Amino acid sequence: MFDESIVGNLSGSLRASARGLEIIDQHRIKRGWKRQASIWYETALTTLATLKRFWQREPVSRESFVRLCEAVGARWQDIVDQTTLSPLVKVWDGVPDVSVFYGRTAELASLTQWMIGDTSTRCRVIALLGMGGIGKTLLVAKLAEQIQTHFECLIWRSLLSTVPAGMFINELIQFLTDDSELTIPDSLDSKISCLINCLEQRRSLLVLDQLETILSNDGFAGQYQEAHKGYSELLRRVGQESHNSCLVLTSREKTPEIAQLEGVNLPVRSLQLKGLDDEAARKLLRAKGLTEETQWGGLIQIYRGNPIMLKMVAATIGDSWNGNVSEFLRNSGTIVTGDLRRFIEVLFSRLSSLEKQVTIQLASTTEPMSFLTLQQALEQVSPSNLYESVESLVRRSFLEKSSAGFTLPPVVREYINCQLGE
Repeated sequence: MFDESIVGNLSGSLRASARGLEIIDQHRIKRGWKRQASIWYETALTTLATLKRFWQREPVSRESFVRLCEAVGARWQDIVDQTTLSPLVKVWDGVPDVSVFYGRTAELASLTQWMIGDTSTRCRVIALLGMGGIGKTLLVAKLAEQIQTHFECLIWRSLLSTVPAGMFINELIQFLTDDSELTIPDSLDSKISCLINCLEQRRSLLVLDQLETILSNDGFAGQYQEAHKGYSELLRRVGQESHNSCLVLTSREKTPEIAQLEGVNLPVRSLQLKGLDDEAARKLLRAKGLTEETQWGGLIQIYRGNPIMLKMVAATIGDSWNGNVSEFLRNSGTIVTGDLRRFIEVLFSRLSSLEKQVTIQLASTTEPMSFLTLQQALEQVSPSNLYESVESLVRRSFLEKSSAGFTLPPVVREYINCQLGE
């Protein structure tokens, strides 16, 4: 969980206590490092001059201080002179518990590098994307737990409780400035400019969770509801303009400004989250009390390692099949009932009528279907409209794409065929 011994905002610079330097000395001797070893300051992504100031108990940037401690294996909290700390701004309500967390080692490593790696390649905006239930919110919560010390302010906002962009920006500015007398501009552009100045002054981690709740159910993926179009401008400018902070959003759908601004070496990036790997998925199923572990591979493949789906099907197997996985697979194959049906129904309901036509066509086969084959099957649809619908389905994480063409995940295909049968 978050380190509650820190109550807020760390000052811009820190210095070591006398006792802290004794502890650091013990750690560096164990590693066989000299006091000014290049491997030390290079591992900490800082300089020899900074390491010298550290040893002289002079203030160094908070981030360099933390890295110098971590590089040698010490807890920075044990090293810091407590008088250089000031209260932390932490608005962190509604964050899920991640004391039980499965896998995602590679994803955590990539995101950590994007957020706190070399300053020249850090991200200002990160979009964590994927199908519902894939674990986006848990991953961000786990990531934030691990890297919290690299930020001065932590703000988490679930968009399930939506407010207009202007009001949300006002709240952010007040949190970041802690100035109740501050006059906040009226126009959205000026508000965003004021916010970006705050993000430059105080290195902050902002999380916007479940962005899809402010996106429209009409049309293609990533379009904002009329009342919330200001968020598009907020994300665009936070991604484009220079500052010292990072905004992370989770969404089932990629939005246009993310698609336009992202790049592998750019300060806006997205990570498409897939299902759990086999090892992590097995840990989850083991925790759910399933037996017949030799049969779990089939379950994991059918439900594509989606944690929520695996939990739902594990409950079904336990309740209706006496925990017998082999019987379930032999008699049911891909089953979509109860909670799982309602879960897929919510995802399906967001599709446009044309997207639904495409998924119905794809549900007719288990083989990949090329764009040309889709075009021939849906000849009444113009190529441009068909392309837009396929692109939208990909942005919604609703299609699986390969060199051979497009397919639906088995559970989605089964749901659609069940609906057609009814």
